[in-house]
Amino acid sequence: MKKQLTVDQALGRVFDSFREAKDRKAHSKKKADFVFHMTDWMSDLEELYRLYHHPNEIEKKASRQIVFGFVLHATGHLNAAARLLLDAPPDPFGAFQAPPPPKAGTKKARKKGSHA
Repeated sequence: MKKQLTVDQALGRVFDSFREAKDRKAHSKKKADFVFHMTDWMSDLEELYRLYHHPNEIEKKASRQIVFGFVLHATGHLNAAARLLLDAPPDPFGAFQAPPPPKAGTKKARKKGSHA
């Protein structure tokens, strides 16, 4: 029978597969930080999962708190984890940024502002 890994151990393996351990002490510290940043928001994820799978069982105010709590808590941790794993997290949506608004006085700006 194969030994069952904990979430922490599985995440540690992931970290090790991305990062070379040149300085063991520094590597161990960064790995521990990575695991922390990947797990500290697990209860938020469980609540979000509950909302996604049982939306009719959760009141509107609770739904709002669940989403807000997840976004607020998880994003900071995920950014920190990405920095530890990849040095600098890429901007996955950079290619899909909205174009800048048209400059005042241009045809597009006048058309957008008109209500006709």
